[in-house]
Amino acid sequence: MSPVLPSLVSYISKASRRGGKTVPPGLSGQQQNEDCLFLDVISPSKVFAKGRRENHGSLAPVLFNIHGGGYFSGDKTAIYNPRGLLERGKDDFVYVSINYRLGAFGFLAAVEPSSANYTSPNAGFLDQRYALKWVQKYIHLFGGDPQQVTITGESSGGTSVLRHLVAYGGSKPEESGLFIRGVVQSPSLTPIDPQYLKLGANLFLQSAGVSTVDEARNLSTEVLQKAQKQAQVSGPFNVQFFTPVVDDDVLLDYPTRLLKEGKYFKNVTMIAAHNFNEGRHFANQSVSTDADFDNWAYQLFLSTPNVAEKVIKEVYPPLYDGSLPYKNPLERLELCTMELSVACSTNAIGVVPELQSRNYLFSIDPGTHAQDLAYTYYPTGATPGFYPAIAEGLQEYLTHYILTGDLSHKMDLPAWPLYSTHAHVLNITEAGFSQAKDPAANNRCQYWNSVPYFAKPGQVADAHTNMTG
Repeated sequence: MSPVLPSLVSYISKASRRGGKTVPPGLSGQQQNEDCLFLDVISPSKVFAKGRRENHGSLAPVLFNIHGGGYFSGDKTAIYNPRGLLERGKDDFVYVSINYRLGAFGFLAAVEPSSANYTSPNAGFLDQRYALKWVQKYIHLFGGDPQQVTITGESSGGTSVLRHLVAYGGSKPEESGLFIRGVVQSPSLTPIDPQYLKLGANLFLQSAGVSTVDEARNLSTEVLQKAQKQAQVSGPFNVQFFTPVVDDDVLLDYPTRLLKEGKYFKNVTMIAAHNFNEGRHFANQSVSTDADFDNWAYQLFLSTPNVAEKVIKEVYPPLYDGSLPYKNPLERLELCTMELSVACSTNAIGVVPELQSRNYLFSIDPGTHAQDLAYTYYPTGATPGFYPAIAEGLQEYLTHYILTGDLSHKMDLPAWPLYSTHAHVLNITEAGFSQAKDPAANNRCQYWNSVPYFAKPGQVADAHTNMTG
């Protein structure tokens, strides 16, 4: 095991003094546990009755939820109460919500091969995929139709939906047909430099007091949980050590590049969404100068300084004269992180004609990350200043999509157009629903969606050459 990179340790000590991250418990308040591989099935009585009959007859569509939480926290219950969605859908579908391994238990990359057995860096993602296969095999017993599965997720859950779409590059017939529709809400597709993956693995093992994965397996769950939390809070702001990575197996390349190359499962349609002010969640709020912005860029793109330079000078130049959508260095960083992490990947989904994607932009103030979850799962999560009629309208759209897969014909709501080449989105405001052009349909997103910061698998990235092609 290689030693921790000295330059990164120096940076991390400074980052911690600026105010480190805290690691929340499971969002439902339940204690996290390594023994987590469970799922919930909620089947309305009239639907469940069909599953109990020997001749199942007409089975109901299925909504399969993957929770968010940065691949590090969260759980299948949290705020994901489907009561409002089921009510809007007249109790005509089955709801499934899953847990999967998180943190170092599910996403430990950049470690030496284990002598005991192979350790997948994407074990948590494979948990999700196994649950999808479980649905294919057993959901008919609950009245659900395995051929009408919609998978949905927000934040890392939304990124997971995108990754399932491009799993195996769409090349394995035996892995196809697990779902026919997807709902991607605010996918948090922040890149992680390979050097940070090595750092995260080293910090985890060092915090656990061991040097190999084999040794870590002999430790208790509690010790490993403490070690992964210590490793994560020691890292730079908004750098996730434990996240899905390209592994030359289930994840062959970066998702947006696979989309551009047509390497995804076909016969799937999508909804993709982002909120108008998600950068506030992802950006370090202590940034106040151009030097701060520059430092952030060079630290994020550690192995590709040419990308950092292009971002600083060309993609998000320090111009505050009103010609660009930011007025100071912090707003500049917020826009950059929002587009890089969330908005541009929804654009990458929208521009693929075969996906027939319908995208929405959530524009209700403050428009921050995960705000639309309260509207998706209303009445769960409703707070003062909430707009119940908007929540019910969004649920009408979503359940119509779950039940029919078709939003083209008339509903008692404004038309929701295809994204297509015109970048149409359904704009959700306090006043209701209207059509607008996606602000993510811009040259900056074209740059990010070219994935300039990662070499293609099998190629070696040259940090000092232009990789934008």
